[in-house]
Amino acid sequence: MKATRTLLGAAVLAVICATSVNAQTESREQVKAETKAAVKAGAIPASETPNQQPALKSTKTRADRKAETKAAKAKGEVNSGGEANPADGKAKSAGPTAKRSDVKAETVKAVKAGQTTSGEK
Repeated sequence: MKATRTLLGAAVLAVICATSVNAQTESREQVKAETKAAVKAGAIPASETPNQQPALKSTKTRADRKAETKAAKAKGEVNSGGEANPADGKAKSAGPTAKRSDVKAETVKAVKAGQTTSGEK
């Protein structure tokens, strides 16, 4: 019984090995040549770079763009922007408006009045 199982196992293993050896019909050189031809034809990207799109080119020269921007600024169509000159024209606050001592005094007053708790519980 053991001999039959062993022989059967060996036969199955021999069949599996034989099929895997015969599975590859092309040589390494043939595969490389096919791949090279596909890359030249454009069917396969030449590298693994994620962006295969062509580089965008401007239709205007730098001088044209600068002249357009200067004209738009003169008409008031373009703000200089940024934090100092935001689009809405209102400058941002440089910091808190109340002094630290005032805030501390207000907090002590709120704790004494029971409006807030003092420390951790």
